[in-house]
Amino acid sequence: MRCTAARPGFGGVRVRNVPVPPAHVVALVLAVPAERWWRWPIVPRRLTGRRARRARVVSAAAGAAAVVAGAAVAARSVAAAADVPLDDPPVLVVDGPYAVTRNPMYGAWVLVHAGVAFLVGSGWALATLSAAFLAVDREVRREEALLARRFGVSYARYRARVPRYAPRCLPRGVPRAARPPPAAAPRP
Repeated sequence: MRCTAARPGFGGVRVRNVPVPPAHVVALVLAVPAERWWRWPIVPRRLTGRRARRARVVSAAAGAAAVVAGAAVAARSVAAAADVPLDDPPVLVVDGPYAVTRNPMYGAWVLVHAGVAFLVGSGWALATLSAAFLAVDREVRREEALLARRFGVSYARYRARVPRYAPRCLPRGVPRAARPPPAAAPRP
């Protein structure tokens, strides 16, 4: 396994060209002692018996699905950027998952983080997700500024066309379904 420290400007550690955001790792690691200190389950304590078991199973299944989805997105992202060193990119990667979102690997980490929280039923792990996301977002914005300087107009076009994290439901320029005109107020 190849671990490299990123070059100046492109932060974090990369394992086989996959960015490993320290914020997510630290947040999940800190959730473990917090959970031992004060148990904070995702499933409310007021649920008991069969309802509680069902809720825990649903939570674990949703968590497992999110972890698998995150791993799949990360794998497709790595495949799309296989020949491009992401710590110092000579070209802009715009194919595969990068055609749908500018940061698919960071999105994958959010899915994995949330998935782990639901899989183990930890409210602490879920609560640390927003702090980890905010820390990663700061790093992403720094990386995007560097990419804008490096790739100029081509990155500006890419940024205008592709959202930062979540894919759009409808492509830009496609009108939403026409709503019926509002009904006229009845006359007295």
